[in-house]
Amino acid sequence: MLTTAKILAEQERQADAERERALRKEMPSGLTPLRTLQFMLWGWADTRQRTSHRWHDPYLSFSDLPAVADEILEAAGVSTMLGKRKSASAQYDPVLKFDARNGKIVRCDRVQEGGEWVTVPHEIPLADFEAVFDVANLKVGWICFSPPDFKLVPVGEDYGDPPSDKHKEGFRVRVLLRDGAGDGWHEVSATSIALWDSMSELHGEWEAGHAEHRGQLPVVGVEEMISKTTAQGTSYRPAFTIKDWIVMPKEFGTTPKTVKAGKAKAKGKAAQLDLLSELP
Repeated sequence: MLTTAKILAEQERQADAERERALRKEMPSGLTPLRTLQFMLWGWADTRQRTSHRWHDPYLSFSDLPAVADEILEAAGVSTMLGKRKSASAQYDPVLKFDARNGKIVRCDRVQEGGEWVTVPHEIPLADFEAVFDVANLKVGWICFSPPDFKLVPVGEDYGDPPSDKHKEGFRVRVLLRDGAGDGWHEVSATSIALWDSMSELHGEWEAGHAEHRGQLPVVGVEEMISKTTAQGTSYRPAFTIKDWIVMPKEFGTTPKTVKAGKAKAKGKAAQLDLLSELP
C-alpha cells in the first residue's frame, strides 16, 4: 500500500522527468518572441488564443521585456506581486494634547525638516484656544499607546472588556483648530480620568443643544483649567464651553462656514451623558 510520502515522491519524480524531456525538445518554428522566450524558460509554449497583441507580435523590443515577462508568468499561474491592497494607507491627524500634569494645551504639528517628517510642539495660550469638535463622532473604549492599539466604539455602545493589561479606558475625537489656536484637523485621544470628565461635560452640553442645531457642530473654547489636588499630586483639566455652532461640510479638509449662533448652553444636567459612570 502506497503511503502519502511515496505518492508525493513519485509525483515529484514524474515532474522532474517531464521537465527534463521539455529541455530536450526541439523549439518549434514560427513562434513569436513572447512564445519563444516562454519555450526557453519552461520547454513549452502557450498555444491558447490570447487577446494581448504581444502574444502575436513578431517584432518586440527590449523595452517590452518587463511586460512580456509579466504576461508569461501570468500565463503560467505565477504571481510576482502582492496584489492591490484592500485598504488605502492609513491617514493620521496630528495630535492635540491637554497635559493634565501642568494644564498646558499643546498642538503637535508634523513638518518636514531636512527631508524627514518630525513632530514640532506648539503651546496654545488658553485665551487663544478655539476649535470645532466633532462630538457627533466621539468614540470611547480601550486605548493602548505603546504599541498603539485603539478598540473604540461610538458613545453608548458596549466596548466590552480590556484586550490587555496595557489598555485603559479612553476616548478619541477629531477637532478643527481655528483662529489663534492654529488650523487643520487634529486628534485628541486620552485615557486621563480628568480629561474624560471634561469631555463628558462637553458631550452633555452638546446633547442638550444639538437638536436645535441640526447639521452643525460646536465651536469650543476653554474657560479655565480646573485643578485638583490628591495624594498623588495636582492634575489639571479644561473647562470646555460651546461658543458657537457651525455648519460642517462633508469634506473635513474644508474650513466650515460660520452661521448665526443659537443658544449654546445646556438646559440642565439631566441631558448630560455620564461618561464617568463606568469608570472605577
